[in-house]
Amino acid sequence: MLKEVLEEMSALGAAASFSGEFMEEGTRKTQSRGTAIEAVNRFSEGPPASAATEAEFHARKNNLIIGGTRDKDEIIEVLNKLEVNVKESDIKIRQISSNKTWLPAIVTFNSENIKNTIMAKRKEKGALNSTNMDLGGVERNIFINDDLPKFVQKQLEKARELGNIVYKFIWAKDGKVFCRKREFSKTIRVMSVEQVDELKK
Repeated sequence: MLKEVLEEMSALGAAASFSGEFMEEGTRKTQSRGTAIEAVNRFSEGPPASAATEAEFHARKNNLIIGGTRDKDEIIEVLNKLEVNVKESDIKIRQISSNKTWLPAIVTFNSENIKNTIMAKRKEKGALNSTNMDLGGVERNIFINDDLPKFVQKQLEKARELGNIVYKFIWAKDGKVFCRKREFSKTIRVMSVEQVDELKK
């Protein structure tokens, strides 16, 4: 009888230990998730970020929007002419416009490093067009931009209004919007569309 009681107590102890470990693991995951959401909140506009917002940033981090190109082959040609070796297997392309002449597309890269290298090369090259990229056909601009969440895109569009005043540099990077009056002026972080109205004054 005593042996049976001891075996039962041992089993209960093991179950309690497992339950404690499970709860600790759940706590660790919750804390980790909370940290990721806090990171989004540091540069978001409006109410605190939800899990959906967190997922949106994560889903777009390897994306670029490329426009002014005629097809998938020309997209790859443009990227290679920026001295970044990209193969068709390195990317996925999804058209975001019904315009059949040019192809604004979301391009998803296998690696965030490749995406960041392309953005750095584009900055070095300056304004892109079919002439300086030697693409042929009708003269047109080629653009390569980050795939921004809608609320950040609204911030950027609003911030571009500052270009009509004294702000020479307006850009977005890593889901944040910045502006600067001159090349060596202080960089200002645009946190909301309301802030832009204040900067105009």
